[in-house]
Amino acid sequence: FSKNPQSVIGNVKQPVTLECEIDSYPAAKITWYLGDNPVTKPTVTMVSRTLSTVKIDSVSYSDEGSYSCLATNTMLNQNVRSSAATLTVQGQPEILKSPVSSSAPLGTPVLFDCEAAGRPSPTVTWYFTKTGSLPADRVSYPDANKMILSNVGGSDRGTYICKAENTQGSITKSSKLTVQVRPSFTVTPTTVTVVEGEKATLACQAVGNPQPTLSWKTPVKGNFDLTLDPIFYCKQINKRCIITADGTLTIEQPEVKHHGLYVCTATNTVGSQSVTAQLNVQGPPVFVRPPVSQMAKAGDASVTIPCRTIGYPKPTISWYRFAVSNKLTTNSKYEITAEGDLVIKNIVVGDKAEYVCYANNGYEKIRTASVNVVGRSSINYIAKINRISHQPGRPTAPQIIKIEAREVTLTWTDGQVSDLPVLKYNLEKRVGKVVGWKPSNMTTTDQQYVYKALDLLPYTSYIFRVSITNVLTTGEISEESVRIESLADGKKEYIQRLNTTVTQSKLIIRHLGVWVVLSIGLSCIECHSTRVSDNNI
Repeated sequence: FSKNPQSVIGNVKQPVTLECEIDSYPAAKITWYLGDNPVTKPTVTMVSRTLSTVKIDSVSYSDEGSYSCLATNTMLNQNVRSSAATLTVQGQPEILKSPVSSSAPLGTPVLFDCEAAGRPSPTVTWYFTKTGSLPADRVSYPDANKMILSNVGGSDRGTYICKAENTQGSITKSSKLTVQVRPSFTVTPTTVTVVEGEKATLACQAVGNPQPTLSWKTPVKGNFDLTLDPIFYCKQINKRCIITADGTLTIEQPEVKHHGLYVCTATNTVGSQSVTAQLNVQGPPVFVRPPVSQMAKAGDASVTIPCRTIGYPKPTISWYRFAVSNKLTTNSKYEITAEGDLVIKNIVVGDKAEYVCYANNGYEKIRTASVNVVGRSSINYIAKINRISHQPGRPTAPQIIKIEAREVTLTWTDGQVSDLPVLKYNLEKRVGKVVGWKPSNMTTTDQQYVYKALDLLPYTSYIFRVSITNVLTTGEISEESVRIESLADGKKEYIQRLNTTVTQSKLIIRHLGVWVVLSIGLSCIECHSTRVSDNNI
C-alpha cells in the first residue's frame, strides 16, 4: 500500500472521508472493512485506478470503529490488507431523557432525571433558576444523570435546569417543581363589635398550593356553612351577608342572634386550616329560652321558670315578683341559676303570682311568666291577685331645699307606689327662657328622698320636673317646680324644709333684696314675685 487509511476524528452529522491507495498491476480490487465486516452503507468510491475512499456524509456514533482496506489481485491471486485506522466520532451533548415537571407535597423528596449522550460523554449538572445554585445539604446524586432534592419547602418552588456539557458544546432542559403547600392565612379576622343593624366585616385571606378555597361557618343555629358561590350570597342569613372573592365576609344589618364565633376555613388538596373570630352585636338581649308559665301543686319540692338570654354585652338576669318591691335573691325560698333560671322551692299556694325576668345589658328587656299553684285537694287556687298598676306613680313636684351656685338640693315623693321596684329617677331641667327640657345630672344624699341637681350655672334660672322608671316602663312626669335662680359661686341659701302634710301655707323669704311669698301645696309651689315691706313680716 502506498497509502494506508489514517485515523480521523469526526463530528456527528458532519462528513468524514477515509482513503486507501495501493500500487498494483494489474489494478487490484479494494474492499473496505469496519472491523471484520465489509463496509456497505457508506459510499465507497474508486477515485482512480489505485485510490479508494470511504465517504460518510453524516457521521454517527454507529460509524465509529476500526477501518481497513483489502486489496485483491485476481490475476496474481493475492490479497493484501492495509493497516487499520480508527474513526472516532465526537458530538455535542444531546438530551435523551428530559426531566419531567412534577408536584410534591411539602417536606417530601423529589427525583429529577436527565439522561444525556455525547462524545466525549457529557457531564450533567443542575441548578435552580431562582438562586443559580442548589442547597447542598438537601441534594444528592444517585448516578450521573439523577438528582434528589429532599425535604422540599415552599421556597423550592420554581424551575430547575439540567445542563449536559462536553468539549463540543452544551445543551439544557428545564423542568418545573410545584410544591404542594397546605393553606396558611395572610389576613385573619379579628374580634368585631357592632351595634345591631350596623354592617359587620370579617376579613379572611389565605395562600397555599393549590390556591385554597375559603368557606365560613356561622354560629347561627340552623345555618349550614357559608361558601363562595357564583353570586357571592350567603343565603343562610336571608341574603344579608356577602363573601367577596378574596374571602371577606360582610353581614348587612346583623341582629343580636348573629353574635358568636365565626370560623373561616381555607382548604386545598394538601389540607385545611381554620381561624375563628368573635362577632359581638350590641343590642337588647334576645331570649333564647324565654320564661314559660308553670303549673305546680302545693307541697311540690320546686318549680323552675326558665330565662336564658344572649346578647352583647352579656346580659345580667334579675327576677322580680309582682307586688313585691325588692328583687328576688338566692335564699332558702328562691334560687337563681347561673344560666338565669328561677327555681322556686317548697311550693305553697301563696307562690301563685306573676314573675318578671329582667335582662339588662344597657338595652333593657323584660319577660314575664306566671306560676299557678294547685292545692293538695286538687282544687285550683283561683284567688285573684289584686295587682297595682305596673306603671310607676306620678311623683310630686320637686321642692327646693337649698340653692347654691352650681347645685340645688331638692325633694319629692313617689306618689302612688307601683308593685315593681324603682330603677331610677329621671330629673329634667329647663334653663332660663329656653324652650324644652334637658336631662339633669343628679345624685342622692344621705337623707331619704333628698337629691341634688348638679352641673348648674351660676346666676341662671331653672325649673325642674321628675319622672320614675321601673323595670317595665317610665311613669308620668311630675308637675314643675318653682323657678329658682342659682347663686354666685361660694354663696348658699337655705329654704325651710316643707311639710307636705299641710294642705296650704305660706312662707315668706327674702331673696336678693326681694321679699317673696311662697304658697305651698302638696304637689306644687307657687312663687309670687311680690315685694312686701319689712313691716309686714
